[in-house]
Amino acid sequence: YFLNFWGENSAMMEKVVANIAALRDFCKQNGIPVYYTAQPKEQSDEDRALLNDMWGPGLTRSPEQQQVIAALAPDEDDTVLVKWRYSAFHRSPLEEMLKETGRDQLIITGVYAH
Repeated sequence: YFLNFWGENSAMMEKVVANIAALRDFCKQNGIPVYYTAQPKEQSDEDRALLNDMWGPGLTRSPEQQQVIAALAPDEDDTVLVKWRYSAFHRSPLEEMLKETGRDQLIITGVYAH
């Protein structure tokens, strides 16, 4: 879904995906936890808030595009959190999970990671 604008097979997206995969592999090799965030398949207009303005109805209209692309799919030992807003901390246990693991920094990646 989020790759549609650029084209999943565009040279730029291939480079982005390769870089994210390399970073993820480095983290796993060095004991750095990997967390994924993903929007829920169904969201009310209230939950979507500003996402409606930017993306319209979003993933509810594209169920075939709701998964993380295969090249970056989470492993069994990864954590996938529901992302309700632009902030991954909103309505999620991310902050507590970071505290529990003694982490105080994040490496953020993604097509629209900013």
